[in-house]
Amino acid sequence: MTAYRRILVVEDDPETAGQLVDSLKSSGYRVDWAASGSEALTRGVAADYAVITIDRMLPDIDGLAVMRQLRRAMSSDPASRRTGGPHAHVNGFRSRLSTPSA
Repeated sequence: MTAYRRILVVEDDPETAGQLVDSLKSSGYRVDWAASGSEALTRGVAADYAVITIDRMLPDIDGLAVMRQLRRAMSSDPASRRTGGPHAHVNGFRSRLSTPSA
């Protein structure tokens, strides 16, 4: 499958991640899941993702810091979606994706 169909979901809550991953897979996308910022950094530089959805509040590294590091390290600039919190346009994110709240 080509890169334009590949998405990385970065979310520490397994239930929320599962919902996002299942929904995207059912739409025909190839989806990988990272449960932490450090795992997102590892996966992000190892593969060519078209889109990255990233939780703002990760347990180990802030989601904004992860995205900045990925942008510096990746060969292409994936479309980014931030989850958690308002003001999607800040810090280089292209849009905000609302996720279910607990």
